[in-house]
Amino acid sequence: MNLHYKAQSHAAPAWRRGALRTLLALASVTATVHGQDPNNPPASFTRTYTYTGGSTTVTFNKQSVRGPNYGVYLHTGGTSFTSYTPTRPVRTYIGSVSGYPGAIAAGQLLADGSVRTSIIFEDGTTWKGTGTSMTIPSPASWTPKYPTNVVGSGGAGSTVYGADVGLDLSYSYYNKASLNADEALERAEFAVTETSAIYLRDFAVLPRIGRIVLRTNSADDPSTSLSLLKDQWNNVLPTVLPSTSYDEATTVVVTGSGGLAFVSNIGTSNAYAWVSISSSLSDANFCTVWRHEFGHNWGAGDNQDDHTEGNTIMNGNGLSRFASSELAKMIPYRNTRTGILDNLGSYSFPLPPRANADRAKVHFSLTDLTLDVLANDSDSNGQTITITSFPSTSQGGASITRSTGTGPGGRDQLIYHPSTSITALDYFSYRIQDSAGYQSVGWVMIQPPTQAPDPDIAADVNSVSSGAWSTTTVWSDSLAPSAGKNYGISNSHTVDASPNNVSSGGTVDFAGDTMAVNSGGLLRLAHNSAGGTTTYTSAFDGGLILRGGSTLQSYNSNVGNVTRSIRGPVVIGSGTSTIRIQSDSGSSYTNGLRISDGIFGTGNVNVTGTLQGQTGERRFLYMGMNNVAYSGNWNVTGDGTTDNARRLFLVAEAANSLGTGTVTLNTRAQLRNSAAGGLDSLYGVTLTTATSTLQLTNPWIDPAATLDLQAGTLDLGSGASTIGTLKIAGNAITPGTYTATNLGAFGYGGTFTGSGTITIVTIPSVASGDWTTTSVWADATAPGSGKNYRVVSANTVDSVSASVASGSTVTFPGDWVTVANGGILRLRHTSAGGNNTHTVNLKELLLESGATFQSYNTAAGNVMRNMSNPVSLGTGGSVTVRLQSDSGSAYSNTLRINGALTGGSDINLTATLQGQSGERRLLYVASANNTYSGNWNVTGDGTTDNARRLFLVSEAGGALGTGTVTLNTRAQLRSAATGALDSLYGVTLTTSTSTLQLTNAWNQDRAVLTLAAGTLDLGSATSTIGTMTIGGNNVPAGTYTATSLGALGYGGTFSGSGSLVITGDMP
Repeated sequence: MNLHYKAQSHAAPAWRRGALRTLLALASVTATVHGQDPNNPPASFTRTYTYTGGSTTVTFNKQSVRGPNYGVYLHTGGTSFTSYTPTRPVRTYIGSVSGYPGAIAAGQLLADGSVRTSIIFEDGTTWKGTGTSMTIPSPASWTPKYPTNVVGSGGAGSTVYGADVGLDLSYSYYNKASLNADEALERAEFAVTETSAIYLRDFAVLPRIGRIVLRTNSADDPSTSLSLLKDQWNNVLPTVLPSTSYDEATTVVVTGSGGLAFVSNIGTSNAYAWVSISSSLSDANFCTVWRHEFGHNWGAGDNQDDHTEGNTIMNGNGLSRFASSELAKMIPYRNTRTGILDNLGSYSFPLPPRANADRAKVHFSLTDLTLDVLANDSDSNGQTITITSFPSTSQGGASITRSTGTGPGGRDQLIYHPSTSITALDYFSYRIQDSAGYQSVGWVMIQPPTQAPDPDIAADVNSVSSGAWSTTTVWSDSLAPSAGKNYGISNSHTVDASPNNVSSGGTVDFAGDTMAVNSGGLLRLAHNSAGGTTTYTSAFDGGLILRGGSTLQSYNSNVGNVTRSIRGPVVIGSGTSTIRIQSDSGSSYTNGLRISDGIFGTGNVNVTGTLQGQTGERRFLYMGMNNVAYSGNWNVTGDGTTDNARRLFLVAEAANSLGTGTVTLNTRAQLRNSAAGGLDSLYGVTLTTATSTLQLTNPWIDPAATLDLQAGTLDLGSGASTIGTLKIAGNAITPGTYTATNLGAFGYGGTFTGSGTITIVTIPSVASGDWTTTSVWADATAPGSGKNYRVVSANTVDSVSASVASGSTVTFPGDWVTVANGGILRLRHTSAGGNNTHTVNLKELLLESGATFQSYNTAAGNVMRNMSNPVSLGTGGSVTVRLQSDSGSAYSNTLRINGALTGGSDINLTATLQGQSGERRLLYVASANNTYSGNWNVTGDGTTDNARRLFLVSEAGGALGTGTVTLNTRAQLRSAATGALDSLYGVTLTTSTSTLQLTNAWNQDRAVLTLAAGTLDLGSATSTIGTMTIGGNNVPAGTYTATSLGALGYGGTFSGSGSLVITGDMP
């Protein structure tokens, strides 16, 4: 609110009025600036400043900082004030600087014709003086830091707001002006003008002087402290001076540089600042101190975000610019006070735009980041801003490119292509320009991806008792946790986070590196709230590991709403862990746990919660990171309360934040999809009880997903969901689009709400046969576009039953094909002899655990199939890929996978090896850098002819994924491209007919080679691996040829002219 004061006027005695007239007399001085008369200051003028090697011209435009409520009162003592009219005209200016499109100038035309000047460059460095010879300051030097806060969309905006400020100029300030009121007022006007230049550009606020009180009595100056100022302006001035309004008031004293101010109080009874300047300042310019204290009034704190952009105004105050993290506090507060500020529209005189810092975090998949850097930039002139330049490479080696017209409103964006070696904060700058040609530089700070710790990492220190983690007696080393050590919580021990009473916005840091909770161990993120609402962070920057049988508790021991966010990766080890949301308050307070930096691993999670107390009590587990690398299953169960309004929520807050497993919702359990794509990576959801709820606040879109509603509520929200299969109380719902009313009309049970729809698109097989045969599919029609299909148990579905012409393509006419446990999909061909090469195209092939996929020839002939589509596997178990020919001759059967290979199920690669000697079965994997993480198990059949073989051939770098390859009877692995095996964890040869053929080198200095028996062909290159065993014997580190390996006498057969380097490095 504006503060309005009514007061009566007290005239000074006649003798004092005479003295004042003498004291305030102003000598008449006439001078010119480029022919202009300072007593009749021009609306604009130019002034040229020279420096070593060049010059710059400033174009000054008159900018009065005397606001609509401007008025001056001379305080002569007690309650005596005299209204005073300054004799000097407005001579303050804002200017633009030629050759420096990001600079802004403040100027004041003085009576002698000189110009008091401050040139503020875009980096915040400043030159000040009254002459025309200047020095260009050295560029500001600072290292960007990741900001906790950034300016929101729109930045400061294009509307400038006027803020009326009161000035209480102390006797010491008056004395600094040689007891000359006009001089004191003129100096104060310039300080406000210089401050306004910064605030206009960065903050879209124009400070304007309202009331000025000038203290002229050295013996009676009640303005020398913040508390005295507040008392004067709240209690004294309103009783003795005419009514006025102002949004903030500042007192200025000359006692040494410093200041104090109330925070976040514009237009209130605390809207005050105390500014002290050094007596060494010849012009008594209080801008530098006041711009900082005035920033407090607008909501910014000291050291806001800890120097993210150097020594900016609220972080040391060495640069004449605000950091974006400072503005991130000030702008939202300003926006709450616009009702009492003056809306001035867009500013008319030229100003540089303001580029605000942006931040992002690289995903662990190293996917590109699209950065809408202009989104929070602004221009106080209301002009269009564009990206004019940026570096092609960031500080950390990432490449940066422009994405033209892809942002909102058709604006350009920047694409950040992460470096594969990013491990620390990265950053780069970019330059923007408004339509008048003025510029600004912004910064982008990029955090490295979250790195999940090894779930099996060994602890350096283990718990020996229960207690707070800061307690020395809890740990086996009798010390408080510290960096450089990994910690483990042992069976039967409960370890509590410490402290347990952190304030809202605070952080509880675990001081060690990794924290692992072992089976039977319990980690409690405890908080003893005192009521109200508390939100804080629990930091595990080295990672938190939950091993099978462990428990993590979000635990409130008192009343109050508490939400805690885990910073750092959470890894779920093998087995089943429990995450429990528990409050012992007995009331309807909220307990929330947010996993912010992602969940990793393969184990399962039981989510449980206490649901006691009043109706409406809530427990939440929020998943806040997108595209997580988690493949386990969720089992969510509230406790046994009979009040269904008390619920346990699992909330997907980011796309694909729950991983690729399943979610089972039991008693009083609710799954909420609160982000676009939140559930899209899930395999399926099951509701088991009448109190289970699936809430599709955002649509669920995954044509391969399954929904099994045994009982409970499905809330369709307002969007259009698409999944593969839906069962209601065991009844399969046929493909189609359904509303809540439609689903209820089946009469199978369950509750259905929401105005949205759900489309079922997966059509199951009901019989064996060709995939074009209508009787094979449940909808009794041939496959078509837009539909997904599922080969179920006991059904064998063939591509075709006849011959395929060489050079042709066989295309599945539908979309996805999923092969379920027990189902078989055969790529079939009846050859007419000779050689046949053809292509098989499915849009997507998904093999679930227990599925079989066959490359199948029924007659004589050499057949090569090229499959162009991606192949996705499940997250556990195994699938079978079989190369089978029934010809009884030495014909080859070859399958090449050209599309991406993803998933984590193991692959059992098998083949028939019948007929003549030399018969071949070959599986080629030709796609590079596949993310497949399962293991290969390769086995030919039981023929006794070792010349008949099953080949697994890696035709591209990283083609086989990151698991292991085990070679059994008549199995051969061939490295047919550079880097073909480099991504593998290891290779094992189990029989005398197993062969590893290194046609290209295998270079992975931590890989494991186990040769129980069989042949190692070193080829002609040098390979490098970590460890090797032959016949159970460890081979020492060193460099070996085929001859020297054989000479060890451990068994096996070795060939080739190449060599093998064993580093001794463990995986």
